[in-house]
Formats: sequence, structure tokens, C-alpha cells
Amino acid sequence: MARMDTGNISPTFQPSQRLSQLHLTEELKIVLAKVGVKLTLSLSEPTHILEREQALVVRELTKYFESKDTQLCSKNFSIGLKYLCKKEKHLKKFLTQTEFRKTDDENDWIYQESLISIFLKIPHLQDEVMELLLDNVTDAAIEDTEDTSWLRTLLQPLRFLPTVKNSEFLAKKLLDILEISSFTCRLEILGAFPEILPDNQCDFAAKELTKLFDENGELCGALVDCLSALNVDTETKKQINDRVLVKISANVCLKDYLILIKFLLSDCKILNMVPTLLKIRNSLDRIIESSGTDKDSEIILIFRYLQRSASIKKTLADGWLNLISNINHSYDHKPVDLLIIFMLHQSSDNRRRVIEAIFRKRVSLGLFKLNLLEKFFEKYFTPQLLKNYLADIIDIGSCLLGYAKDTLVAKFATNLFQLLFNNIHVGPISGREILSSLISLTGSNDDCTTNTLLKLIKSLVDIDSKKVQKHINLLMQLLEKIDTMKYRDIKITFDILCSLLCGDKAEDFLSGFKDQIFNTIRKQLSCYERSVRLTGIISAITMVKHCASVSIYQGELTLDELDQRPIPNKEAVELLELVNCATSENSEQQCLYYDQLASILASEKIFDKYFLYWLYKKVHEDFEKSFLKVYLGPKTVQVVGLTMQFMLNKPEELVETLAVNIGGYTMYQKNDKILILAPYFRVLRLLHFRQHGNLLQIDSLLGCGIILPEENLDFENLNIEQIKLVADCLFHCINWFRETISAFVTEKDTVIQQRVIKRLDNLIDVEDKLHGLLRKIPGHNLPLSYFDGTQIVSKQLVRSEPSIKNPRKKVAKSNTIVNNESSMITETQINDTQLVKNKKKGIQVKAQKLQFRELDTDLVLLIKYPLNLDSMDTEENMTLNLQQIKFILNDFIEKLTLLTQTNKNVNLSHFNDVKADYLMHDCVRIVKNLNKFLEIIVKKINEFGEDAPYSEEAVDIQICFGSILQIFYLIFQWPGFQNTNNSHLLQDILESARDSCSQNPRDPIVAFVNKIVQYTPNCLQLSHGASLIKIMDVLNSLSASENKKQISTVAETFLKKRWYDFQGKLDQGRDCNQNTDILVKAYLDNFNVESILALVEILVEDIEALNPRNGCLNKFPAIFNKNFHVFFAGLCNALLATIKIEIQALTNSGHLVLWRSAAEILANLMNIAKTLKNRSIFLCFLKKTTQVLKIFLASGMPILEIMLKHKAEEVVVILKTIQTSTRFLNYLCCQAKQTRDASLVAYIPSFTHTRECLTFRVKAALVANDLSTAIWVGNLKNRNIEGEDIISQSTVASSSQDPTDIDNDQLPSDDDDDENIINGSDNEAESEVYG
Repeated sequence: MARMDTGNISPTFQPSQRLSQLHLTEELKIVLAKVGVKLTLSLSEPTHILEREQALVVRELTKYFESKDTQLCSKNFSIGLKYLCKKEKHLKKFLTQTEFRKTDDENDWIYQESLISIFLKIPHLQDEVMELLLDNVTDAAIEDTEDTSWLRTLLQPLRFLPTVKNSEFLAKKLLDILEISSFTCRLEILGAFPEILPDNQCDFAAKELTKLFDENGELCGALVDCLSALNVDTETKKQINDRVLVKISANVCLKDYLILIKFLLSDCKILNMVPTLLKIRNSLDRIIESSGTDKDSEIILIFRYLQRSASIKKTLADGWLNLISNINHSYDHKPVDLLIIFMLHQSSDNRRRVIEAIFRKRVSLGLFKLNLLEKFFEKYFTPQLLKNYLADIIDIGSCLLGYAKDTLVAKFATNLFQLLFNNIHVGPISGREILSSLISLTGSNDDCTTNTLLKLIKSLVDIDSKKVQKHINLLMQLLEKIDTMKYRDIKITFDILCSLLCGDKAEDFLSGFKDQIFNTIRKQLSCYERSVRLTGIISAITMVKHCASVSIYQGELTLDELDQRPIPNKEAVELLELVNCATSENSEQQCLYYDQLASILASEKIFDKYFLYWLYKKVHEDFEKSFLKVYLGPKTVQVVGLTMQFMLNKPEELVETLAVNIGGYTMYQKNDKILILAPYFRVLRLLHFRQHGNLLQIDSLLGCGIILPEENLDFENLNIEQIKLVADCLFHCINWFRETISAFVTEKDTVIQQRVIKRLDNLIDVEDKLHGLLRKIPGHNLPLSYFDGTQIVSKQLVRSEPSIKNPRKKVAKSNTIVNNESSMITETQINDTQLVKNKKKGIQVKAQKLQFRELDTDLVLLIKYPLNLDSMDTEENMTLNLQQIKFILNDFIEKLTLLTQTNKNVNLSHFNDVKADYLMHDCVRIVKNLNKFLEIIVKKINEFGEDAPYSEEAVDIQICFGSILQIFYLIFQWPGFQNTNNSHLLQDILESARDSCSQNPRDPIVAFVNKIVQYTPNCLQLSHGASLIKIMDVLNSLSASENKKQISTVAETFLKKRWYDFQGKLDQGRDCNQNTDILVKAYLDNFNVESILALVEILVEDIEALNPRNGCLNKFPAIFNKNFHVFFAGLCNALLATIKIEIQALTNSGHLVLWRSAAEILANLMNIAKTLKNRSIFLCFLKKTTQVLKIFLASGMPILEIMLKHKAEEVVVILKTIQTSTRFLNYLCCQAKQTRDASLVAYIPSFTHTRECLTFRVKAALVANDLSTAIWVGNLKNRNIEGEDIISQSTVASSSQDPTDIDNDQLPSDDDDDENIINGSDNEAESEVYG
């Protein structure tokens, strides 16, 4: 086709305002024909035809209107167009794509845009054509129809217009149409909105569209998609986000919820996403809790999106972690936090260790509580979530078990696996995966982890043995690992297997596994290797426990009925005979045998009556024959005389005078049979109690006399071996007293109770006598009380008192027993006061802790009797004296310390059979009696004069006061109180501790705290103040109300006191540092950055008061030069913690204020460190300042870069202030390298990296704002902290560290708890390098 000449359109065509519409239509056709557009209005042609490229058509039409009367021409053109478009068929054709034909060949063509789209690109026609389209859009939008194809066709030409003359009209018109449209049409319009709207109208349209959120909830998804596509500014985006956050906080369906959070998380470049994520997390928690399992699939879709986003966008994952890490109260955590952590754990392999560490720290700090875990599995744990996150839950739980030494962590991990395994959604396959993971962890080198794992598996068996029994093949693998286990763990292992395979409820098809265990035990007992035989003893008695047990109570049986069955429980009897035969020649193994037999008798198992009767007859006859002797009078052999002592039985009560022949067996027979006396009696009394329900028939053993060496021996006439035998006699006597007291303390008979109290006096006297005698025979090996196989030797070594050659060196802390893991008791504050005087050296050392037989926890029940401070003769009046109370409280503290720990290291002691929750229920009565004692003791303390606190009675009174506070703390810190099922128990204990005259409070925790605070003036020892603070702190963690301010006030009161020990000397040393650390942390816990700055400014002026040897701070007399490093560490930790909290919700100006204060604090702390020149202070300042700088780089520097444009002077001041601290630390690092100080060198790489990042960041910011000369940035010279130049190759080895031992690659963790800093001794705190 010949090319048309379109350069000149006929000048004869002049538009007229009075022409008819029909004439205008014809002229429209002519104009279009001239520019290359052929209108085909007939039905035979599907669309209009272009004879040239559409771009040329647009150009020629534009030229035409520019050469004419534009307004009139465009109007006439529009009238003609509208006239044609009145018919829908013509309008559709104008909206249909045109065909561009270069030749006459009908098959040679390509599609071009519709004529309406072409007209919209003509500036002179755009408004009229747009009005035409929008009118038709209005008509189409109001129709209530599901088919929106016509509306879509009408909107198509409006999409992606290069220019829009009247954008405001277009935006308003579309919004008006949207308001009157039907629902389906609204969806169509909203879908096209972002493609139609010009950028300059996006902000206006976005604000108007957000109003529709409240009008129609069904439009939520479409609105969010539309808003996401609009190009809005930051402020508008924030307003929209706020509106969307309000929407998700209200009721919204899960489908729309997913769309909403996609919109909120679409921009991850926000400097601080935590507030947004916090609201998402709160709404997500509410939705999941209210949805249940019926919305499982929608919830999974939400978490899959969150997981995918976190894996792609690091800022989002970091935001979630920061959100959870910065929650500071347990009651602020929600179950969805656990779900978020599991989701993040799966999102990235590289981040898993960090997530596990955060999770563990949350648990260790008591922020993730057991009730949170229970609620998660109860309402949030759906089948699909189990499928998705089972592996991650197992991994995190396994990580927690690796830190089982932490009581809270071990308890949480145990409950996690218990709830997981017993969840209704966990089937056999998932259960096998869980058990397989646990069993694989039992090969851990950490004994505590293995013990916790085995106890966990045992608890699973106790809860649902049938469910675990399905995996017996898997559990039998534990037998392969017993060679590497401790004996206590071997016992638990066989307890697990035998509970599934033995007993009257055992399945017959499992008999093969049972035979395998039986054969294993036979081989162990027949082995001559000591460790293997001990394993056999433990295993056999454990199997007896389950073989002899019955599930149904057999009722009361007469003696005739019991005698009628000659062979009771063949399997159990055979095992006992095997053990008896294997141990008959070894007293130590017999002791283990009887202790283990007593352990199963003390359990809650119901045993076969015939078996118990058979065992009772055998033990009763053998005990009387072996250890009781008719006393005929004193004997004297080889100078040492034997007499009967400590007889409490009256002559009229006895047929013949029997005595326990301890002296005879120890002094003359000289065999080890006496070792089995105490454990054998324990078996006897437990069997007797099971047979008769009381011990009245054997009560004569309580008051039975003891054959011992005479009391007034002249040790000058005895050789060293004879004195050792006398000491052994006293040792066995103590163990006998302890077992008899434990046996009869629960008897209700008045006479028996009087004798128990008397025996307690005897016990205290004999123990004191033994301690005095041991000083005459240093290095003597006393017998052992327990033979659980952990000892290499059969004696416990009594070390001699240390000789102090150099008084400047640190003295030994205590004379402890080297007894491997056999020592079961931790030293308490009472042990710290049991001091003995070394006359030669004038040095005080602690009395050593001997391993006696442990008293039962029932001993504490004696405190039901009143305290008598006026007389020592208490058995007649049924009262307790001060020494007895001190002994009972000390023993109860030791028991509580062990039993409230999940991983108590008691080996095979009978403490394994004591359940902490039973003891806690007993504490309801115990606390009530303690409260009475506390009132008496406090009254006595108030009567002290000036010198009275250092008298012997006053010291004992103070010890008892401190012990009661310690008991309160140990009770309330029991991990079980995290469980909501124990909330009533906590209420009962608090109610018992309440004063009888006080009113019933609404919150018993608050009432008890207020009561405890009243004892602040009565705390005469630093340890007492620390205990009181710990009580308040642990109760604060259990309470929903916040009382940190009250704790801080009390701690401040204690810090303003000068503390002295029981001898009137200034309190100092390791314990003093630890107690001071407790007070400092409590005091600073309620501080913000401004408060810390004010305090540090006071310290800078007050620091000179530390110059005298015992000088103290004027503001805090408790802080002196020996423990100031503790206070300094507390300040650094408080600064770091408060910065992390306060940066979460600050404006740019707020950040400026925060970092100005933080920089000033660092500068002041630097001045303090330079003044004191203390190594511990240098170490703490280097470590904590590095961490502050890391936060400054991540959160502070981006804000300062923005503020540098507006407030350059303030920002420069902050940077210069920080520079002074980093410069000092650089010099400190140079000096540490020179002196080869390993403790400081270890932190140099982290500081250097942080300093370099900060330097480059600051330099770049200054250059970008033309302020490069404001701060000098460059390389520093190698100088020490005194400013002296250091030759680059010179080093001086510090006397505290061998240079060859330094390894700079082994860097300490930033999460270190600073224990070395806090507990550093005086000599360790001051380096020889630093003066």
C-alpha cells in the first residue's frame, strides 16, 4: 500500500460548533483516516485497522490538534466519539486491540493498542476520553454481577498511561466509583488501581483507601495488595502500617491476616522493626489461641511465609530474635514466642546455634516458665505444627539437656520432652524419633546430662508405660552403654528396663528381653572385677524391686497365712540369694547391697506380702545376732577401756541390758563388719514399718546403749593407732545415732520423741568430740559411710591443716575430704562459721565436712517443738535449744539445696528416693513453725547491745536468723513453682508464713515480701542481706506484680552499711564479693541510663575515698577497695542492659540523648579505671565497652548519620566523647600485649574489629557531610595507659601468666557471666604490672 501523505490534513476542514453529532462523527472518521486509522463500524470487521504504527498515529493527531483551535477541535472530536460510543458494540470495538496492516494481505497484520488507549495518549483528548471511560466504568461498577470482564476491559486503557494531565480528578473519580461499586467490582478496581494511579496521587489515594478497612472487612486482602503496590512516601507508609496494625489487632480472618502481615513485612529496611513485630506477635498469639486445630492449615501457611521471609531477609530474622531477647519479664512472654523460635530455628542452619543459645538463656533466667510450655502444648501444638517443627523442638530440647547442670534449664528440658512425647498428636513414629534422640545423647561425656536424660526417660515410662513399651527394642540399646555410666545412672537404666519387663503387669511376649537382663545380672555378679560386681548388685536389687512388686494391694494377712507360702516370689528371692552369696565376703559390697535394698523398701512400690515377711524374718534374726550384745560391765584391754554409754532405756523397760557393740567390733575384732551396722538397721526399720505400720516393737534400739571407749581417756598414754581406732568408734557411733534419729523422728509417742531429742544432743556432742580428736591425728583415713562404687579407696582422707609459708598468699579455703564424688552436701553459710583455731599460725580455717550417714528430711519436723533460749536441758520439757535448732536448720538447708535441684549429685544416696514436691508439701507446716522461731530470734536480736553481736550466743542467734532466710529462699526458688499446678501449694506456703495477726491480703506474695522487708534492720551480716534480697527477687519472678523498685530500695539500704564478720573484722573475700554482687545487681536493676550517669558522676568525685587500705565510698560504705571491682562490673552490666532496653522505642532525638549519656558514662568509667589501675576493672571495662560499641554500631550510628545533617555539633560531641574511651582502650590493649596479660589479650581481637568498623563508619559519615576536619581520625601510636611509648617488639611477661600459655585464638564468649571478675581474690584483682 502506497504511503500516505499525512503531513498536511485538508485545510478545508473547519470544525463548527453547530454541526450535528452525525456530521461530527463523519468528520471524526475523516480525521482518523487522514492520520492512518480506518474505522470499521460494520460487524464484518472484528476491529479497527491502523495503516501505520500507532506511535505515528499519536504524533499526527497531536500535530493536528496543535495546529487548530485546540479546545473546539478536541471538543467536536470528543462529541463525535461519544456519539459513536453510545452504542455498546462501537464502544467495545474502540476498546478492542487494533490491527496494524502494512500491506493489503489480510493475513499480514499485528495487534496494536485500542483506539481509546491511543486517544488517551493525546494530551488534548485525554480529559474527554477519560471522562467517557470513567462514566462507563461507573455504570459497570454499580452492577451486582460476578462477571467483571466488561469492567476490566473499560479499565484496561487507563493502565500505565505515560502522562496524566488531571491526575487529581482521576484519583478522586476512581475513589468515588469505588465507594458505590459492588463487592466484586471493588475487587476488580482495587486490582487495577496501582497501574492506573499516577505516582503523585499515591499518598492521597493510600490514605483514603485505608479508611475502607473499617467499612468492609472482606476487602482487607484486596486493599492490602493495592496499598502494597502504591508508591507512597515514608510518612504515609507509617500511617498505613499503623492502620494495618490496628486491623490485625482486631478480629480478622486468617486468610486476610496472612495478606496483612505480608504487607507489614514487605519493607525490611526499617531501622527498628521490633514494635511492628511485637504487634504482629501479639495478634498472632491471640489468633492461634482462639482458632484451635480447625484452622491448622491457615496457621501453617502463616508460619511458612514467616519462615521463608526470615530465611531470605536477615533483618527480619534479627528483628524476631531481638524482640524475644528483649522481653524482660516472664509474664510478658506468650506461647507463640516458642513457636516463633522453632520457626526461626528451621529457617536457617547458620543461625541455629544463636537461636539455641537465646532459648537456653531465656530458660536459665526464668523468663521461659513451665506454664508457658504447658500452654503451648495444650492450645498451640497442632498436628501440622508437629510435622513441621518436631525436629527443631527435639534439637532445641537436646541443646537444653546439654546444659543440665543449670537446674532451671534441666527442669524445662525435661518438661518439654514429657509434654512432647505424651502429646495426643505424637504417634509411634514420632515417639521413636524422640526416644532415639534421647538415647543417642546418653553417650554424652557430661555425667549430669546423662543422668538427666535417664531420669527423663524414666519419667516417660512412669507417665505412660504402654506407649514407651512399644519401643523396647530401642531402649535395650541402653545396656550397651552401661560400661561408661556412673552407678547412679546404671540404677536408673535398669529401673527403666525392669519397669517395662518385670512385675505382674509385664507382657508375656517381652519375656525374651527379661531373660536377657537376668542373664546380664548373673554374669555381673559372678565377675571378680570390683566395678562389674558393684554394677551387678545395683542391677539385681533394681530388678528385685519390680519382680516383687504387685499392682493390687493384698490386704492384711495373718502370720499363719504368711507362713503357709514357703517360697514367695521365686525370681526376687533367687536374685537376693545371688547378691547375698556374691557379697558375703566383702563388707563394703554388703553395705551397698543393704543401702540399695533399703532404697527399694523406702519407695512407694507395693510389694508382695509373702516376700516382705520372708525378708523381714531373715533380717530381724540376723541383726540381733550380729550387733546386739548383753552388756556385762566395762572391760579394759591394752589401756583402752570399753564402757556402755548413751543409755536412754530405763531398767524397768528391759528384760536384759543389750548394747550395740561398736567398740568391740572396731577396737578388738578389727574387721569391717561394723560398716554394715547403719545400712542394715535401715533395712530392718523399713521392713518393720512395712510389717507393722510403726516402730514401737523395736523402740528399745533408740535408747539402746553403745559400747564405746571410755569417755575420759588419757590420749597421752595412747599410741597413734589406738587414737585412730577411738576416732573410728566415734564415727560409727555418729552414723548409728543418725540412722536411729531418722527412724524414730516420725513416731508420735511422747517418750520416743523425748529420746529422739536427747539423741540429737548426743549426736551434736559426739560430732564435736570427733572433730576435736581428728586434730590430734591429721591424715587419718576415716571409714566411708556410703559404698556406691565411686570411691577408688575405701577410706575418706582427713587432711591436715595447711601450713602457711607466705602470709601474703591466699590461705586455703577449707580442709575438705578428697573423696571423688562421694561428698553429697554443699557447704552453707553455717559451715563458714564453724571455724577452728590454728594456734601455731593464728590462721582460721573451716572445720572440714565429714561424710556421715545422711539424716532423713523428716528431722526438720522437730521444729514443731518450741525454742528455749534460756536452758540447755530441753528433753524433759519437749523444747529445743539453740544448738539443736542450729543443727536442724543447717541440715534442712543442705537437704533443700539438693532436693530443689533437678540434677542433685547424690550418687546412690537415699535422697534419690525423696521427691521434692512431697518435701514442698511438708513445707506448709515447716514454714509455719519457722515463722514462730523467726519472731523469737528477731526479738532477741533487737535486744543485743553494742558488743553483744560478737558473743557466742549472739553469733548462734545470727546464724539461725540467716539460716531461716536461706530456707525461705531455697523453698521459693524451687523450679516446680513455675508449674501452674503448684500455684495452690505456693499460696499455702505463703499463707503459713503470714503473721497470725495480719489481715488476709489479696496478694500473699506482696504481703510476705512486705513482712520480710521489715527484717532489714535485723540483718547484721552481709550474707543475711543478700539472702533477703534473693527472697524478694525470686518472689518477684513468681508474682505478676512488679516490685523491682522496692528491691532496689532495700539493696541500697544494705549498700549504705559497713559489714563485719562474726569476729568483728571487716567482711571481705570471695563470699563477700558474691554477696556484694547480689546487692549491686538488685540496686541497679531499676536504673535507666540517666540514673546510671548521675551515679557514675558521683563516684568519680567519691573515688578518692578508696585510697586508705580500708577506705570505703562515702555514698556506699559497703563498697571498699577490695570489692569495688564488683560494683564497677555491676555498673557496666547495668549500662549494657539498659541500653538494650531503651533503644527499642526511641525517636531520633531520643537516640541522641541516649548516646550522649552513654558516651559520658563510658568516659567517667574510663577515668575511674585509670585512677584505680585494677586488672579486674580493666578487664571488665574492655569487655563491656566493646559490647556497648557493638550496639552503638548497629543501632546508634545509623541514627547519628541521619542527625549529622541537622545537629552536627551534638553528634560530633558524642563521637569525640566515645573516641576518648576507645583511645584509652587501644592503649590498654597495647599494654596488655606488651605484658602478655592473657586475661586482657583474649578480648583484644573483638575490640580491635569493633574499633576498626566504628572508625571507618565515622570517617565515612564525616566525609559525606563535609565534616572531615571535625574529628581527627588516624592511626594511634603504641603507648601504655600512662601515655608512654612502647617499642613495637618489646614484651614483658606478667608474673601471673606464662607467656607460652597464651592462645589468642581461644576467645571467651560475650555471654560470660563475669564470675571470674566478681570472685577474683584480692591478689588476683591487682596485677603486679599495674602497681
